[in-house]
Amino acid sequence: MQKINVGVIGATGMVGRVFLRMLSEHPWMNVVVVAASERSAGQKMKFKIPQEEQALIDREILEMTIMDASDVESVSKMVDLIFCAVDMPKDEIIRLEEAYAKKEVVVVSNNSAMRWHDDVPMIVPEINGVNHLKVLSEQKIRLGTRRGCIVVKPNCAAQAYMAIMDVIGKQIQIEYVNVSLMQAISGSGKHLSEYPSIHGNILPLVGEAEKSEKEPMKIFGRFSDGKIISDTNIPIFATSYRVPVEDGHTANVFVKTSNFLIDMYNLKKSFERYNPLADYNLPSSPEVVIDYLGDNVYPEPLRDVNKHNGMAFVCGELKYNQKFGVLQFTGMVNNIVRGAAGGAVLTAELMIKLGYVYPLK
Repeated sequence: MQKINVGVIGATGMVGRVFLRMLSEHPWMNVVVVAASERSAGQKMKFKIPQEEQALIDREILEMTIMDASDVESVSKMVDLIFCAVDMPKDEIIRLEEAYAKKEVVVVSNNSAMRWHDDVPMIVPEINGVNHLKVLSEQKIRLGTRRGCIVVKPNCAAQAYMAIMDVIGKQIQIEYVNVSLMQAISGSGKHLSEYPSIHGNILPLVGEAEKSEKEPMKIFGRFSDGKIISDTNIPIFATSYRVPVEDGHTANVFVKTSNFLIDMYNLKKSFERYNPLADYNLPSSPEVVIDYLGDNVYPEPLRDVNKHNGMAFVCGELKYNQKFGVLQFTGMVNNIVRGAAGGAVLTAELMIKLGYVYPLK
């Protein structure tokens, strides 16, 4: 396979640096561009990466000169695909990403700006990747492109429970879902030491809960008649808090069901079997997609956040109250790996495998 030339836009940020780590020595993709704001342009990448992270990134990448992300003309000539993780106002992100797409670059975005565009798929690869990517044919008509397109990933907190819900929803009838989200500091792009107001505290996150209520409806929707139709049949009620944890978003989830007889043994076994992308042999796909820790065991960020290279969805203590018809579990995701950069890299791998990304001759 000829390697795909890729760029990382927003390379100096926390998620951008995770992209560089995951793409170092990648068997299918070759980093040829690192780009950031005009302030960083012209500097060597190694001067923008903390010393403790440099050992995890290819020397060739560290020696690259940072390009200006807004120089779409120059960057697009060098790449087939970009990963975008910029910190900009939403309208500017939309203009930037569409400008790259119209230059026939495939854009895999970590940003939220285009999540609700009708023809932009919002992908969790195992849940909806193969089916929802089909809407790109409609997007390319709008953009007037042959290869250029935009794909986005969902909110990282919602990923703490969506894959687990994918398994559950295939086996029981769900009436509604109640979820309480505990989001790590790195979800804000900071470290604990940079967030003094969180010490000894939890902070409500206004607006974050709404993302986790609405985005799963698009993820679990279906592609039909050239568009993605959201599944609005199952209401999700969410609360969200920032907690003093460095990495790892956690979700306590209560699922009200009309099924009063549930085969809990087979439901838990279904987690072990869950690997919808197994046949694609994607380099970043974890061998264990949902890691069920066991009964009476709950996810702990310090212990579990890097399971399976940070790419697994972790689940603990699945239990059922038959009297009230409530299924309960706790899910966790590495928010900067699987929830952000890793999920985007896996999406790009699937797109390569399916023929959406290819070198332009």
